[in-house]
Amino acid sequence: MTTQGENPIEVVARNKEDLHVAIKEAERWMQPATAYSIITALAELHMISAKKNQQSEEFKSTFRLYTREFMKFPGDIVLNAIQTSNGKFFPALSEIVQVITADRRLRFRRQHLDALRACLENWDKPKRICNPVTKQQIQRMEALVHGNRAVEHATNNDGGE
Repeated sequence: MTTQGENPIEVVARNKEDLHVAIKEAERWMQPATAYSIITALAELHMISAKKNQQSEEFKSTFRLYTREFMKFPGDIVLNAIQTSNGKFFPALSEIVQVITADRRLRFRRQHLDALRACLENWDKPKRICNPVTKQQIQRMEALVHGNRAVEHATNNDGGE
């Protein structure tokens, strides 16, 4: 077990190859959206938001800036934050970034990836930090990664932890 932040993260691995596969999968969870999908989502949001008097070139610059910043985060979380923006006006970059960084899936994914990397790093040390986990803990982990609160709630109440 490795502790990342407030909650311990359990890592299950039979061998180093399992860890490499798990790390690749966790890194896949962190992949950014394509620039095209981000710009499309921003354009859709722009179309339904109240607009201040801006020139086309100004919006192109704004969209490029937003896209460059959003490429630092997982694509599904970014697109969700853009699509759920519900203010009257087009949101400031900081407003959307705040929604993204507050998303518990992002925190969990980062913690999970850090725990996997720490486990791999310490694999050959006498006291491993990797321990087996229960089926319920694995289901809870999957729920946190994918944001399924119903599954997470069910696994939290079944005594599996």
